[in-house]
Amino acid sequence: MVSTNEVDDFSFKIPIHNSQRRDYLLMCYDNACINKVEIRSLLSKTLNKRYSNAMSSMGKLIAVYVSNDSAEVAVKTKRFESKYVKIYKVESISAHRILGLKGNCIVQDDFDKVLYVQSFNNLPVELDTFRRDSRQGLGAKINPKNQELLDRLKTNI
Repeated sequence: MVSTNEVDDFSFKIPIHNSQRRDYLLMCYDNACINKVEIRSLLSKTLNKRYSNAMSSMGKLIAVYVSNDSAEVAVKTKRFESKYVKIYKVESISAHRILGLKGNCIVQDDFDKVLYVQSFNNLPVELDTFRRDSRQGLGAKINPKNQELLDRLKTNI
């Protein structure tokens, strides 16, 4: 629902400001897919109407963020007993105008669970070991050295 009023019944509540009309809504799912929706297409919808096809049926919605193309998304996954982190550019995710789409899968399918998805602006260059340009792969395997880096930078990944 797009509303200018307070709504009590919601899964995720995201305030959108006028300055963000050229940004995107990132709908992040437990299958490592992200639907990047143009906010201006949302603002043209009828206000205070419930949309039944607002989420993809291909996965469970776990996070929603307002983001711009200069941001990055960090995805933390688990495969067997190992954990992986991939940082991926938001600009590399295809933009859509429809909320209910699956979006782009940004991690290959052979993971057991998505542990975390977060949108960030201005992540430090020290995290380059986790950055990937490809949707293939799980990202960097977390080991004691790079976990110490994550902890030191307080990135909450």
